Amino acid sequence: MNIFSKVHTFLLTNSQKKPFYLVILSGLLLGLSFPPFPFPFLAFIGWIPLFYIWEYCSKKYWKTYLGLLFWNIMVGYWLCLTVLGANSFGEAFQNFFAGFLANTLNPFLMSIPVVIFWSIRKKSSSLFSYLYFIPLWISFEFLHFQWELTWSWLTLGHAFASFPFYIQFIEWTGIYGASALLLFINILIFNLLHQPNHKKLIFATLFTIIFPFFISIFLTLPFRKAYQIEKTWKVRIIQPNIDPYQKFEVTSEESQIALFSKMYEEKGIDSLDLVILPETAIPFGIFYHNYQEDYRLLPLLETVKKHQVPLLTGCSEFKVFENQSLAPNTARQYDNKWIQSYNSSTVLGDTSSEFYEKSKLVPFVERTPYFDYLKVLQNIIQIDLGGGFGNYGVPDSIYCLDGKTTNEIGNVICYESIFPHHVRQVVKKGAKFISVITNDGWWGKSSGYIQHAYYARLRAIETRKEVVRCANTGLSMHIDNKGNILKSTNWWKPEYLDTSVNHYDYSTLYVLWGDWFCYLALFLSFMMIVRFKWRKKQK
Repeated sequence: MNIFSKVHTFLLTNSQKKPFYLVILSGLLLGLSFPPFPFPFLAFIGWIPLFYIWEYCSKKYWKTYLGLLFWNIMVGYWLCLTVLGANSFGEAFQNFFAGFLANTLNPFLMSIPVVIFWSIRKKSSSLFSYLYFIPLWISFEFLHFQWELTWSWLTLGHAFASFPFYIQFIEWTGIYGASALLLFINILIFNLLHQPNHKKLIFATLFTIIFPFFISIFLTLPFRKAYQIEKTWKVRIIQPNIDPYQKFEVTSEESQIALFSKMYEEKGIDSLDLVILPETAIPFGIFYHNYQEDYRLLPLLETVKKHQVPLLTGCSEFKVFENQSLAPNTARQYDNKWIQSYNSSTVLGDTSSEFYEKSKLVPFVERTPYFDYLKVLQNIIQIDLGGGFGNYGVPDSIYCLDGKTTNEIGNVICYESIFPHHVRQVVKKGAKFISVITNDGWWGKSSGYIQHAYYARLRAIETRKEVVRCANTGLSMHIDNKGNILKSTNWWKPEYLDTSVNHYDYSTLYVLWGDWFCYLALFLSFMMIVRFKWRKKQK
């Protein structure tokens, strides 16, 4: 009996006698494949215990939900840690509820493609029919990114954020191609366990596992246009390391601005092209129309004016509307005017005075999902996290920011960096590199800040643009357009990095064609469901 037969016997026996062992095993394998754990290849077998449960166990859906729940908790347990910094019971409940909902609702949503798949699978006797699951899962991952209750942190391809060399091909498919590859390998190994002496199947499995390495070698060859440098900017990334739970206290505003000015003016400033501060670095709200006259901000503005090096910074932006008909539904009334807050960024020292406003907002924490359709809550819901008030607004359009030259800074704010299609849109607007500004200190020294930082490596590969990531604390870093980390900071330490960021005038297939791979998956899923319904009707 070879190793495959022994593993098959173990999984088959436990699926019938002790299925919860397999539930835990699947959740454990998938959880350990995600950062910060350095075991991405466990994702090659993470689904197999669940496949045995689907194939040989009764009440498979509840067991599937529990396995997916275990996976979600292992990866996203840190979502509830904001409770530790809450200043009131109401705030603690709000923070806990957001994390609890993400970890419990998400595995339920993940179970939907499983239910659809099994309705189709039970009509086939071949284990290769598990291939039907791939387009259904990819369709789910893609659609899950599209709505306001999205929590796509556990997109399966994210497992390789800690080893991005293996999935360089996502410049063609986006991260969804990595998800499809992982499922395909799971299905091949699942079939191999049932047919351990099938030589063609052994060859196909080994070839599928090894071939991405050869693709990656080709895609990272230096002669490719993707790696021909157009020009280089010298950039300073400032990590001020301010406790996020104390950041917005009025008594600390002046000292924070002084710290930013000091770190901005450190040795070498006059040789730089850009300086970056993190998300909501400015510790008070600034008004769109007259922020340059805000006395609290003047010391920093004067420092920037002195050195003439643009400063990209996160801020809480307020817009004033004289007429309620012009104001967003989430705007709040003050003295016959309506004020809307945004989680924004701007470039100080840039005469255009443009603000980039965050459009992908964290559900419940930054914006009540579908708030525009829940007007009755407009005067009830008040969320104040990151310096804003009420629900943050969303912009009408996406654009790049100017530095010393026009339209080259592709800025994304925090949560936006996990959305491949959003970063793609920013690049299509003309960005020559991507800046990610974030504040990852809310969850303490947990897995969250590492996962968030590593996911930015995937955006670099998809777009073949370098990424400079500026965090309040956590991991500020410079990532090249192959997903390699060139420089990074330390946890909970105020420091800055000076680095040379290359600009590239190249568009990947993913940037040009977008989510074509997902649309193909949606089409195949639709055809499978139609065929299943038609066959069912014929009977």
